[in-house]
Amino acid sequence: MKKVRDSNFELLRIVAMIMIIGCHFVTYTQWHFPPGYSGETKLALQMLRLGGKTGVILFVLITGYFNVKSTFKINKIVPIFTQVFFWSVLMSAIAHFYIGVDLNAISKMKTFLPILFQNYWFPTDYVLLLLVSPMLNMVLHKLTTKSSLIVIALSIVFVGLPLITRDATNPLIGMGVAYYVGGWIRLSEFRIRTLTGIVALFGLLVMDTIITAGLLKLGMFNQTAQSIQLSFVTGFNVFAFAMAIGIFLIFKNVTFKNTSINFVGGTMFGVYLLHDNGLTRIFMWNELFDAGKFVSLEDLLIRLVLSIFAIMTVGITVDGIRQIIFRACKIDEIVSKLLNQLFRMQRHSVR
Repeated sequence: MKKVRDSNFELLRIVAMIMIIGCHFVTYTQWHFPPGYSGETKLALQMLRLGGKTGVILFVLITGYFNVKSTFKINKIVPIFTQVFFWSVLMSAIAHFYIGVDLNAISKMKTFLPILFQNYWFPTDYVLLLLVSPMLNMVLHKLTTKSSLIVIALSIVFVGLPLITRDATNPLIGMGVAYYVGGWIRLSEFRIRTLTGIVALFGLLVMDTIITAGLLKLGMFNQTAQSIQLSFVTGFNVFAFAMAIGIFLIFKNVTFKNTSINFVGGTMFGVYLLHDNGLTRIFMWNELFDAGKFVSLEDLLIRLVLSIFAIMTVGITVDGIRQIIFRACKIDEIVSKLLNQLFRMQRHSVR
């Protein structure tokens, strides 16, 4: 009988994706606010943006946690390539035939070579991260726990404080830091009490909300304050790292097994590829969901919940069907064999 894997991290993937969708709900919707408006709805929207990179960091923390004790093999990235290709072609077809988007030469290259031409930013940087992960693992295993902790603290401060590197961070660097943190947690067996983690998370959220609210007010009169405010809710900022690490440690404490959660967790990458395609996301948020005109807090929450539910339902269903078809047709195995043959042919030609 096949062993059922623990479900705590699969549930964490689901939570992370909900946070990412919430961020995209804010980022890509064209909001219509009165001039000078900075009320509770606008503050709520800004705080939703914090979930974007927090969710990304959570995904990479999980990768670092599990990969730090494993050996990287090039075939590990094949399922990523095939899944991204499937969704890239599907979403481009929807954009062209349903929305009426004209696919130029660049769009077609991005569609059929989505990793190489960065049709989505995350999969491209994620593959690059996996390629450099053996070096990160080597450093993690070489340094002492204390030395690695110093590296982590300095890296998060350098990457995450807007006063130091405002808007100048390459996403791959932030992802590399998150991977390193996940690996360090695994090797050091670091843990916190669940209650402590919850209290710390609440404190962080309150602190960031107060800072954001203050900067929103100042931003009405000062352009610098407005740009700094975004740095506390977007990008790989200190609060995103702290919140993600806290959430990760809480979920790490809770172990249980549930096949349904494991299945849903395994489709979360597909949910991302469904709703963050550059050809369809503006249409989806502004035509399909049309959330921009709903500016009261109650309307905002209703539209947010409905949007998340719709995206999750479609993404889970379609990617679940894709997985069944890919397994039945052994797509990943076929692609892996083809790649191995190409590598062998290349080695022979070099000789």
